Amino acid sequence: MSYIKQEYYDIVLIQPPLFKEYKKDSENEKIEIAYWKAMEEKHIRLLGDLPTEASYAILSIGSYLKTKSYNVKILDFHMMDFLKRKETGTSLTQEEIEFEIKKNKSKFYGITVLTIADKWSNSISNLIRNINSQSYIFWGGYYPTKNYNYILDKNRNIDFIVRNEGELIINDILNKYKNKSLNLSNIKGISYRINNKIIANEDYDIELDIKKLPNLNYNLYDYNLRKILVPRIYTARGCNNDCIYCTANNSNIKKLRKREVNLVVDEIQEIYEKYGKKFFVMGDLEFLMDLEYSKSICQEIIDRCLDVKWWCQIYPKHVDNETIELMKKAGNIQIAMGIESKSEKLLKEVNKEVNTDITIEMINLIKKHGIQIQAYIMVGLPGDTFNSVLENIEFIGELVKEELIDATHLAIMTPYPGSEIYNNQEKYGVEILTSNSNEYYMNCDFLGASIPTYNIKNLTNLEIYSLWLLGMAHLEKCFKYRKNTNENYKAIYNELNLDEISILDRYYNLN
Repeated sequence: MSYIKQEYYDIVLIQPPLFKEYKKDSENEKIEIAYWKAMEEKHIRLLGDLPTEASYAILSIGSYLKTKSYNVKILDFHMMDFLKRKETGTSLTQEEIEFEIKKNKSKFYGITVLTIADKWSNSISNLIRNINSQSYIFWGGYYPTKNYNYILDKNRNIDFIVRNEGELIINDILNKYKNKSLNLSNIKGISYRINNKIIANEDYDIELDIKKLPNLNYNLYDYNLRKILVPRIYTARGCNNDCIYCTANNSNIKKLRKREVNLVVDEIQEIYEKYGKKFFVMGDLEFLMDLEYSKSICQEIIDRCLDVKWWCQIYPKHVDNETIELMKKAGNIQIAMGIESKSEKLLKEVNKEVNTDITIEMINLIKKHGIQIQAYIMVGLPGDTFNSVLENIEFIGELVKEELIDATHLAIMTPYPGSEIYNNQEKYGVEILTSNSNEYYMNCDFLGASIPTYNIKNLTNLEIYSLWLLGMAHLEKCFKYRKNTNENYKAIYNELNLDEISILDRYYNLN
């Protein structure tokens, strides 16, 4: 074996690969590809949840630990995988991942784990244990927070789970190790195993003051990844909404905590001036949760004359003309709206309070300001029927043809393990068919698609999947129907290098 030059760190933070593997000549995937191609041919792109966004979780933790003088390494295998697919048409291999782990040695390895990344995260944990038998391996994220019993029972190479927010807990762990006093029984906010018993220590009792968190340190990413990286800015943590399928509900810390306006815009200014990034994603689950606060952020961007562009997601009922006008002046170019369904009854059943009349009114208001609209749409809500899905697809298709909606984010509702709907299946009329976490795809973005993991009262998982494919095929036709291609947005994408980020790059060896 050739010699590997090793570098040593206090902690290595890892994002596993996230893309689903695809089989060449799959007929279903041809429908997906046709849909995405039709959208992009009209100079329309999803500008949120991009494959080149930095992992906020490990970047926030790493940035915080750097301020505490710890030597931190980030290995974002998902971004490495995207870059390799784009440049070579092949995906990242386990051998390449093993090489990076051997090269970057540490006593602590932390992995941020999305539900669909369970398989890769287990594989990486096993690799680390084989390479560094005396290291500590831990997982964190929404999925591990509420599913630690299942995870720790399945893989004994994982030493512990960090629950909820990790900055303070991991700093505490590193401090205790440095002072030779690390004992897992004395660490709040973690779960671990002793022999065959799972232990859950009490929650960390010090609230993270997000006002004191440092700006994200993008220099923790290697240069080749940093140059294609899209920043994600959070104005707050937590969410006041209570959607029953949302994986964010897996956290015990839901209270909305806002940063100071000047600190948010300081970070926006820094990514523009220090890192040369003119486009960023506003990461909040609902940017307009507090209208006055959001307007203050927009006004501060305007007052500082920052030449930036950005994306955000909103709840339709929170929109007003003054706010949209300020957002436009502050550089907003695309708004993702949580429309989900045409049926008000279905929306109420999943704790969403919006109706079609409000949605149409808000869409027209936003379009008057020349901002693109990305529509979130869902198939397979608990009360869905064959007819309700068809009506919803037809409704959204008409909005696409009329050029009121520019991009569509057609998802299958996903009852993530640990979510309200997963834990109360009988109440919501849902039957979970598998506990295989790696099949919990939303089918709507860069990551991939799969047959749903559940039945509902009126539809089987195969019917839901078939209706989703039908929706893709119908919307592909609707995008082709559009008469106009948006040359203005083509210029914007070119200026911001967003034209280089195509959802089609995930289908390696398929084009």
